[in-house]
Amino acid sequence: MWKNGAFKEGETYSREQIKQIVEYAMRLAIRVIPEFDNPGHSRAIGFDSYFTEVVRCFNKTDEYPLDGAYTIRGTPLSAPLDPSMERTYEAISGILSELHELFPDSHLHLGGDEVDTACYDENPGI
Repeated sequence: MWKNGAFKEGETYSREQIKQIVEYAMRLAIRVIPEFDNPGHSRAIGFDSYFTEVVRCFNKTDEYPLDGAYTIRGTPLSAPLDPSMERTYEAISGILSELHELFPDSHLHLGGDEVDTACYDENPGI
């Protein structure tokens, strides 16, 4: 997911880099609090074929590249999660577990803004 969620190659961090950043910040008494922006801005989850169906509006045919970026498929850009599907909670649980492993802080930012509610319409045009 991290690769498909990045706008450009090199704008991602490896697990080891994250650990180094968190350790360095802790030495400086700085908290590193991750953000998992959901239910909107969750489109990268849909690139995993097991979870594609939990991302509403993911399968639209619109394709467009950003200059120097990965090709971003699906519109709108926020492509929200579908809270009516059990598999959605599998994805969320896995993401939260991994964030907990990487970030020892007890806080997490969950976003919650910019959700395109049109994707929740009965026939979202998928």
